[in-house]
Amino acid sequence: MTSSDVWLTDLFEEHGARLHRLTVVLGVESESGHILRTALIGLARRERRIVDPTERVEYLAEQVVHQARVARGSSPLVLLDVADARQREICEAIVDLPPKFGEILVVSHYLSIFGPELARIMRMTVKKCNQRLEAARVALRKAVGDPAPTSQPGAIESLSDEVTAALRSATRLVQAPGTETLELELRS
Repeated sequence: MTSSDVWLTDLFEEHGARLHRLTVVLGVESESGHILRTALIGLARRERRIVDPTERVEYLAEQVVHQARVARGSSPLVLLDVADARQREICEAIVDLPPKFGEILVVSHYLSIFGPELARIMRMTVKKCNQRLEAARVALRKAVGDPAPTSQPGAIESLSDEVTAALRSATRLVQAPGTETLELELRS
């Protein structure tokens, strides 16, 4: 393996499971392997232009989100059933939201990114991204009500925490792919 294959494989081992789970909740589990490989190969081709480790992860997330969007087409997001009733209610409400709202909630809360980083991944201006995220939160709050009694009622942060917890619960059982196939494809 070359040195670029090593850092790429290391990057996949560190972030691959999370990105695979993101493709699952974005509704394209069957395409996950292909999406991750093409994103990683695209990054390998840009290894001299994208040298900052944070920018590399952001590039991968951006590629995964947009390839998943294309692969999903008009199909809905897919959130697996969770045991907790409140989390289930939140997941069902996210799936029922307009796709652009559900998608931005999933990406922002599952990856725990907001502001300029989210805007870059979503390929939007910061202002438009913040407006869409706020509109999605308002629509979600309308659908599920205020946060649970154990959180701070009315606080945006409390609902955001609940969304993050629900998304993490919905992806907990998703198995991540291994690195063997990636290593073979990178060698070729």
